[in-house]
Amino acid sequence: MKLFPKMELAVKAMALCCENKDDGKTRCGDAEKSPIARSEVFNETWMLRLTLAAIHDYGEGFCHLDSKKNDALKRIQEAVQKRWISEGGLVPAFEKEGATWTDAILGNVRLKGESGDNNKKKDTASNKRKVEFADTPNNKPSVIIVEAKMGSPLDKSVTNSPDYNQVARNIACLARLLNEGNKNAETSAKKSAFIVFAPETKIKEWKDSENDPDTMIEKAWTTINRQKDDRTPRMNIDELNHLVKSIRDNSKVISWEDIIQSMKNDKSGACEILKWFYVQTCKEYNIKVGELK
Repeated sequence: MKLFPKMELAVKAMALCCENKDDGKTRCGDAEKSPIARSEVFNETWMLRLTLAAIHDYGEGFCHLDSKKNDALKRIQEAVQKRWISEGGLVPAFEKEGATWTDAILGNVRLKGESGDNNKKKDTASNKRKVEFADTPNNKPSVIIVEAKMGSPLDKSVTNSPDYNQVARNIACLARLLNEGNKNAETSAKKSAFIVFAPETKIKEWKDSENDPDTMIEKAWTTINRQKDDRTPRMNIDELNHLVKSIRDNSKVISWEDIIQSMKNDKSGACEILKWFYVQTCKEYNIKVGELK
C-alpha cells in the first residue's frame, strides 16, 4: 500500500491552516491569524513521518550516497517495508525505569495486544503504543530505531541518571527488545541499528563536542555498562554487551540533506515535497539548510 500520497494530503491541509489569511475585511491591514501554529506542522516529528512514508513507497534506485550511509538507508528501507510505528514505547533495559519512547521504530515489531496472547490483549489499554518484538520465521528479523532531530541535540542524560544519554538508552532498550522472545537475537542484532536524522549544519556543529552523536554511539557500551552499578539489568549483562556492540556497529548519524539527496531520481514528486517541507521546517527552527540538489 502506498503511504506517502495520503500523508502528503494531510500535511498539505495542515500547512494551509498555518498560513496567515487576509480576507480584505481586517482593519488596518492586519492579517487574520492562522488556527494552527507552524511549529505544530513544520517539525522533526512530521518530517520523519513523511520521510519514512516516502522511503516505504520508493522503489529501485533509492540511495546514492557513500557506502556506509547507503548500507544504513537500505537497512531502513528493508525494515520500513515490514512495519513502522511512530512514537512507540519500549521496556527499558534496566529495572525501575520508565518506558523509553522512540520517534519511530521499524521492522519486526508490533504493538502489544496485537498478538494472540489473551493476557496481552487484556492489557492493551495500559500498553497503548508499547512495542514488542514480532518474530517472523525465515524473515531475517531486524529492528531499527530512528531518532529525528532538528534544532536540539540528543539528550545527554535521563531522569535519575546524569551519565545515561539518549543514544545509550535507546541502544540498550533495543538490545533488550531483541532478546525478548527472539530465538535469533544475535542474528537480529547484526541487522538492527539506532539511526539519527539531523540537519547537516547541526551535525557539523555538534562534532567533537559532548553533543556529538557519533561519539555517543561509539561509547554506547561503556555508558550502558556503568548503569549496572546503580540498577539491575533485565537480562544477563554479558548477553546485553554482545547485542549492544552489534547494534552499535550498524548505528549511524545521517543528515536530512543526505536522505533527500538519496531520492534524487524520484519521479513521483515525493522528493520535491520533502525538500519543500524540510526548508519550511528549517525556517521554523532558524536553521541553515545544507546543499539540496
